[in-house]
Amino acid sequence: GLDESPRSPPPPGEIGGDDVKEGGGVGAEDGVGAEVVEGNGWYAKACRQYGREEAEEVRQVLSVLWVMAPFPLFWALFDQQSSTWVIQASQMNGNLGSVEVLPDQMQMFNALLILVFLPLFDRGVYPFFRRMGYPIKPLTRMLAGMLLASIAFVIAGFLQVKINSCAGDSKCVHMLWQVPQYAVITAGEILFSVTGLEFAYSQAPRSMKALMQSSWLLTVALGNILVVAFEAITSALQVDMALGFFINAGLMIVAMAWFRSQAGAYAYVGDEARDA
Repeated sequence: GLDESPRSPPPPGEIGGDDVKEGGGVGAEDGVGAEVVEGNGWYAKACRQYGREEAEEVRQVLSVLWVMAPFPLFWALFDQQSSTWVIQASQMNGNLGSVEVLPDQMQMFNALLILVFLPLFDRGVYPFFRRMGYPIKPLTRMLAGMLLASIAFVIAGFLQVKINSCAGDSKCVHMLWQVPQYAVITAGEILFSVTGLEFAYSQAPRSMKALMQSSWLLTVALGNILVVAFEAITSALQVDMALGFFINAGLMIVAMAWFRSQAGAYAYVGDEARDA
């Protein structure tokens, strides 16, 4: 697991590049009796001009945003439920007796499985690990969610290989074989999205919670842009859909490695720090 035990805040000059020295006295811009913060870094200048509290809030926001940097890639995978996964379903057999399931109707499994998984994780999985003495911290949950998204695309890739192997019958694979990948990515959504939204809100300073919520939504928007860009590139290069799924899974693994390196050094604030 990640080493997410509470840590003392980083030295004031750690983010910004320059050493910061502190002392009592009269600051150039803080007024009589204000705390002096020496240095040329952005943090020291912000402390002198706006005060330590506001400078600390900005630094905390930057720390959270740095952790959130790979989040758009998760959304780039997740949102392909309404694009590449629908295209994949259109190559499959949707007959269920006298009923025919349309390709875009497979997305209903995401909504149905959310209703099942939310109480399962909230009342089963998380309490189980807490009773075992291993509470799952938010960033660990999100890392697991990213892993499940990657696994879902590996499943989708192998399913596409099977579809491609159909000789003479372009719809020899039934559409319900997509259910496993929907189940896995929905579990990943519970771990990543629900936890991530709470993380962004709880770790933001009180005066910047709206900013953090909008930043979270920005990662979703950027993920959609990545989907468009990836599809444009793979179409231009005529990349097979199965290979495209495997590439997506590989990119998610790379993002996970970077995320883990940042999450392991992250110092929680507020309730999360006390519960760590």
